[in-house]
Amino acid sequence: MDYAKSLSLRLAAPVSNASMTQQLLLNPAPRPRPFRVCNWDRSLRKGIMAPSLAELLRQAQSALLAPSPVVLVLEEDGTAVETEAFFRTLEEGAVLMALAKGQTWAAPKLGGGPFGDSRPRC
Repeated sequence: MDYAKSLSLRLAAPVSNASMTQQLLLNPAPRPRPFRVCNWDRSLRKGIMAPSLAELLRQAQSALLAPSPVVLVLEEDGTAVETEAFFRTLEEGAVLMALAKGQTWAAPKLGGGPFGDSRPRC
């Protein structure tokens, strides 16, 4: 009985607004950043704003109408983007490729523009 009473007193204790504000200021929500995402054959590309890797995965799958689940890799070299820590190191505007099960990254075909443009299409 004493345990139940002490628990109810602790749960009923008021939370300081100052401590809650301090927690919010110390851990602000990440702001959305822009990314360019293409499908496995680079035939479809979309611009996506996302604050986290999980949100980018969700939006990429939806925007590219990809089957679930998808993984993201750097379009330029196929490096997998698997952790939030690595995701946070990506520059704004980074170009990523969404791959569904059974799809693999392949080097971009070189463009044959009039000026010898060899940039990837995605």
